[in-house]
Amino acid sequence: MPRRPSTWAAATSSWRSTSPTSRACKTVRRPARPLKTWDFSSKIDAIKEIDIERAARAGDTIYWTGSLGNNKDGEYKSARNTLFTTKVTGSGATTVLSYGDSHKKLRDDLAAWDQAHGDRYGFAAGTADDQAPKQITV
Repeated sequence: MPRRPSTWAAATSSWRSTSPTSRACKTVRRPARPLKTWDFSSKIDAIKEIDIERAARAGDTIYWTGSLGNNKDGEYKSARNTLFTTKVTGSGATTVLSYGDSHKKLRDDLAAWDQAHGDRYGFAAGTADDQAPKQITV
């Protein structure tokens, strides 16, 4: 059974670039059917999963972020700590996504910033070892 995408960004007015939760694969689709798929896993060193949770488009760039959290067992997985971009060219059936750049320490940067500003959001505690995302006790 196909997995429901966890996030999407508009590639054109009627086409969406979607991402399944576990891979750095992008699929351009109309609401019901996939048309093209790109796999950027090797570009961002995602061996198993990145757990993509968010996407936002600005101009011809789509920004994709991993979950930034530990896995369900509370283990740190570095690929989830990734922000990367793709560039959109073409439109409709001729849409192309090309890899842009990546930043692999967004979670670390956010936790350091929060600690330097009084731990207001609890990022460091929430990303500590053994903190499962759905059971964080801060």
